[in-house]
Amino acid sequence: MKEKLKRFFTEYSREKIIALFITFIIWTFAVNRNEETRSFNVKVNVKTSTEHVLVSDIVDTVHVKVAGSVFDFAGIKPEDLVLKIDLTNRKPGKFTRFLDSGMLQMDGGLKVVKIFPSELVFKTARKAEKVVLIEPWLQGQPPVGWKLTGYKTEPEKIKISGPEEAIAEIDTISTQKIVLGSLKESTSKNVDVSLPSPYMTVIGKKNVKVQIDLERDIKIRTFTNVPIVVEGEKKAQIEPATVKVRLKGPKDELEELEEKGFSVYVKDDVDRKKYTVDSYFLKGMSEEIELLDARKIPIKVKKESK
Repeated sequence: MKEKLKRFFTEYSREKIIALFITFIIWTFAVNRNEETRSFNVKVNVKTSTEHVLVSDIVDTVHVKVAGSVFDFAGIKPEDLVLKIDLTNRKPGKFTRFLDSGMLQMDGGLKVVKIFPSELVFKTARKAEKVVLIEPWLQGQPPVGWKLTGYKTEPEKIKISGPEEAIAEIDTISTQKIVLGSLKESTSKNVDVSLPSPYMTVIGKKNVKVQIDLERDIKIRTFTNVPIVVEGEKKAQIEPATVKVRLKGPKDELEELEEKGFSVYVKDDVDRKKYTVDSYFLKGMSEEIELLDARKIPIKVKKESK
């Protein structure tokens, strides 16, 4: 068996190499003659005059069917395929461009069989530029207990470009939405401006700084029948047992006091079981809560025995 293999590789080696070479050439010719078709999504590149702007929906890609051999397709990179459309010499208006195979140059033996869609419709308009004011889009209201006192943008104005007729109607543009309900204090936010049309662009930076000024929403509220308690929560008979109180403070904190209730306090005279005081005070509350018009009234206290 070994002798047979040895003779196979050593005898007539020249003739065998020539036969192999001829077979390869025949195979290559046969493959090259065998044409096939492949489809590609080709990018569309539209060029317009610097004085015009495109105002129609932009088609990013077209579907292209290409015919050729395996070897022809081996040298093609789909991402490099671009269909170029030049509108620089066209007047503003509507224009239909029929797509033909000659618009897409292919290398080697490749040829374009079909382009879909077979036509594209473009519309252009004269381009204009304008400096407009920036108005921040502030949605909703600040949280309870806070109020909006002012805002400003930096810069205050911005230059935009776009279709001449549309630009003429615009004096201000807004920013992206800022939700006031999520803020707890004065703050600044960096947001983009929001253009009213996809055919408009910002000349320069589209990001702006919005300064939002908030302050506590201070209210005054009257509470009736507020219990009077001896400091230290000591048991006692108190006359009167309740009092009317006026408080000044943030709206949200006053609302919380109204919901949960609270007490006012009188001093504990440790040396006497019975005594009279003429004032009361708040205890354990926010420093922003202020007691107003504390009435000077006699408050009789009789502490209970332990």
